[in-house]
Amino acid sequence: MSLIWSKDKKGNKNGKKGPYTMFVVSYYTGRGYFVSPKLPGLKTVDVSSPEQGVTVAERLFREYLEILNR
Repeated sequence: MSLIWSKDKKGNKNGKKGPYTMFVVSYYTGRGYFVSPKLPGLKTVDVSSPEQGVTVAERLFREYLEILNR
């Protein structure tokens, strides 16, 4: 089960499942790229590129679903 990715006007990548945004890959000057989860209990993760952010978000989403399905 993977997320559907799109890019907004600011350049952020949004990972969605249906109409809901689950993760956002953003860039801020001075901080760099990071993944911002919109799911409860998950914290932001620093990454080196948008592509790595998508990979990390996909992995976090799979692990999150595994925990919920236990």
